[in-house]
Formats: sequence, structure tokens, C-alpha cells
Amino acid sequence: MLNKTEYNRLWQRPDDMPLTGRGCVIGIIDQPLWREHQGYRDNIQDSQSINGARPNDTSWHGAAVTSIAVGEIGVARDAKVVYRAVESGLGREIKLKKTPALCVT
Repeated sequence: MLNKTEYNRLWQRPDDMPLTGRGCVIGIIDQPLWREHQGYRDNIQDSQSINGARPNDTSWHGAAVTSIAVGEIGVARDAKVVYRAVESGLGREIKLKKTPALCVT
């Protein structure tokens, strides 16, 4: 557990190196996404439905998660998103091809 001083030190960066997510790609797997949301639509690099999800059955959960990541005031607002929509429901098996994660800053 970090104390307040340690936490603040982790987030301090020089003014010329803001933490914006530029050069990073974030993968999100969630319920179908409202792709045209003005807060993040320009950050969506790729969006596909898998595991029987219907693209028009959008969920506010997917929109909330994506907004937190790359929305106008998101934690990585300049990052791109690769989004995979899955049918909602617990216990469903999701088979994904292994893809390496890469973030270049």
C-alpha cells in the first residue's frame, strides 16, 4: 500500500512528458460498445464483436470503461483502443488469439 507522498511521486512527470497514453494501445473486452460516443470515438482503432455478441445491443458498462480509459478526461486520453464486444453473462468461454501488448512512449 502506498502512502500519499509515494502515490504523488509516482504521478509526477516533467511538463514535457505528460501521462496521456500517446503511443499506447489498450485492449478492452466488455459488452457491446456505443462506438459513436463523442468522448472516445476518435480513439477506437478497431472494434469487433466476438462470442455471439450483437453489435447493436450496446451497454453503458462498455462505454463507461472506455471513457475511463480514453475519454476526454480519461487516464490515457491519447491512447488507441482495440475493443472486443462479448455477449454479457457469466461463465461464457472466450477464446482469443494471444497477442503481445506493446506501449511505446
